[in-house]
Amino acid sequence: MRACSAKEFPALHLGKAAPDLCDGSASSIHVPDQFVREVAAALRARLSLAASQIGCHPSDGMERANSKTGSAGLLADSIPSGPQSFQARFSTVLRAALLARVARFVPESAAMLVSEDLIGEFERAACAAAASVERIECSPDAIATAVLRAAPDIGRIAVAETLDVRADLFDACRRLPSAFTARSKDDLKFCDVGITDAFAGVARTGSVCVCVDHDHAGYISLLSRMHMVVLAAENIVQRPGDLLRADRLDGKGLRRNFVFITGPSATADMGPLVRGVHGPHRLHVILLT
Repeated sequence: MRACSAKEFPALHLGKAAPDLCDGSASSIHVPDQFVREVAAALRARLSLAASQIGCHPSDGMERANSKTGSAGLLADSIPSGPQSFQARFSTVLRAALLARVARFVPESAAMLVSEDLIGEFERAACAAAASVERIECSPDAIATAVLRAAPDIGRIAVAETLDVRADLFDACRRLPSAFTARSKDDLKFCDVGITDAFAGVARTGSVCVCVDHDHAGYISLLSRMHMVVLAAENIVQRPGDLLRADRLDGKGLRRNFVFITGPSATADMGPLVRGVHGPHRLHVILLT
């Protein structure tokens, strides 16, 4: 086992997270040697795969990574080690740091190579907030099938126009027998299922971000008994604050009138937690991968 100072480990940029990872001190971080080896192997594999996507041979992936990311190639040799109890928290911070480093030289089209951890974090957080999540392929029929699978006893369906996913992806949903196109409040208040797209998801909270001023999406997402949200997996960000950055998702978060939706509607104003009082009883996220 070995340990080193956080000051000797600049590649991670732990920032405010560092004290939470330390054993009684903000200057020392500990993880097991085996964990160090596993992280190093995973990093080399990811950098090599990413390098092949931008025209490098896998054997020189690390060299090209070094030229783009500075100290990323030396990252594995700098990781401190110590008790097992800090592995999970350290792993979370480490993954975020590695992904940030790799993202500097991986083209946008290859971003999904390094986002599996982010998708998994989003799924876990959404389920913890009482939502349900399903991954499907990106096709109109797959979405319609997922809708019927999530709500087998489906009633009236309101389908919003898409804003951030391809317009044709909702065509099969609009052809479902109980789908309707009326947009009055009287029609929408008797809606059983409302389908909208989301321009972003937040991994840390399991939230989806829906633009409320696009084709009555606000009404559809609020008045339906079950809200189904279609989200492209590549539009998941780590933190809510990422949506307020011009360099994330083309700065859409700075221009959109949107809400964060985290799980179904819930309130505990009158005592025990009750769901579905001020909005949908259920939230189902359909992830396009």
